[in-house]
Amino acid sequence: ADGERGSMTLHTFPKLDAIQSISEQELRDLGLGYRAKYIVKTAELLASSGGYSFLEQLRGQDAESVQEELIKFHGIGRKVADCVALF
Repeated sequence: ADGERGSMTLHTFPKLDAIQSISEQELRDLGLGYRAKYIVKTAELLASSGGYSFLEQLRGQDAESVQEELIKFHGIGRKVADCVALF
């Protein structure tokens, strides 16, 4: 849930279905620029790969396998895949 901590306003990351319902242009209008197309394509691939269950099953795999799965996403290279794999 969204909330506040001191003088900072905190926001939760949107759910996959919410990301899928927004267009690339709407994301650009929010100021995401060139990243908008990556977000749209990533949401599409994530949904077609199984969504949250796909991500959960990555947790039980070795680092190399996780990296190989994550770099299939548009705009994700090896360095970003390694960072995502930390979480």
